[in-house]
Order: sequence, then structure tokens, then C-alpha cells
Amino acid sequence: MSAHNLIIDDDEISLLLVEKLLKKQDSFSEPIKFFDAKNAYQYLQKNYSSNCKYRIFLDINMPLMDGWEFLDEASNLLSKKNTCVYILSSSNNKIDKIKSEEYDLVKGFISKPLRQAHINNLIN
Repeated sequence: MSAHNLIIDDDEISLLLVEKLLKKQDSFSEPIKFFDAKNAYQYLQKNYSSNCKYRIFLDINMPLMDGWEFLDEASNLLSKKNTCVYILSSSNNKIDKIKSEEYDLVKGFISKPLRQAHINNLIN
């Protein structure tokens, strides 16, 4: 079963950091990066397969389509059997963390910046 990492964040530095950390440690394929959630959702509409594993690193606050809107749409398309979403947020707002727990796809809420220890915990 092939495996994919998707990074969805409108901040280029965050995208590059997550990509670098994943490449250091991960056996999944080359990360696929998106600057906005709408393009990521469109990509998944065309390419999602139940025969692949997906790990999605998702920022909450983005223009066009924010992380919550992405999750609302993606919940109808993706399966929790093969997809794990990790919220990456600079917000320490407890309401955001509680809201993330309402989504079956979300497996974790990580405060930025992402660190190698976070990646190690996700992989192991």
C-alpha cells in the first residue's frame, strides 16, 4: 500500500520545515505541498484512493478555504481507515483543540513550530 504525506499551509516557512522534518525520518513518499486548502481538496478529489495511506498536516487559519472548511468537505471524501489528519496551528486556543476532536479524521493537534520529536511520535 503506497503512502502519502500532504502538507497544507499558507506559510512557506512552515511548509518547508514540515517537509524537511518528514524527509529526515519518514518512509512515506515525497511530501506533497499546498499553499491553500482548496487546491489540496481538489487534488484529493482527483487522486484519493482507498488503497493508499494518507497523512495530512493541516494549518487552520488560511485564506480561501480554512482548515475547518477543508475538514468539513474532506470528511465526505476521505476515510479514517487510511487517512490521519494532524492540525498544525500557531493558535493555542483551547476552542480550536476541542473543535479538532469533533472530526474523526483528526488524530492530533500540534502547536507550531513542529519539531522532530512530534514526527517521531507520529511514526512510532
